[in-house]
Amino acid sequence: MDKEPETYQELILQKRCVDLLGYYNMERSELDKIYNFFMNHTDGVADGNNNGIILKYKKGNETKQKIVNCTLFNPTIDGLKMTLDKLTIYPHYIARHSSIEW
Repeated sequence: MDKEPETYQELILQKRCVDLLGYYNMERSELDKIYNFFMNHTDGVADGNNNGIILKYKKGNETKQKIVNCTLFNPTIDGLKMTLDKLTIYPHYIARHSSIEW
């Protein structure tokens, strides 16, 4: 991501990639891998969880995957889903059991 964005879409993609640093510990090379993935696979999807981020894309009838080595450090989320169009954060959910007596 060393180059200046040439389009609005590239600018938004760079911002989304930088936003990932608020949730995951990753090397610059891994961040570049995500950015380049979306530049080459406009229909790709990034699924993040506690174990890292998986980049998925279709090639013909097959779904291909690439793994980004990173760790989730932000306990307020359980994961995320990123496409070229949006970034969805899944907040951490704690199930609470309350008993109601009648």
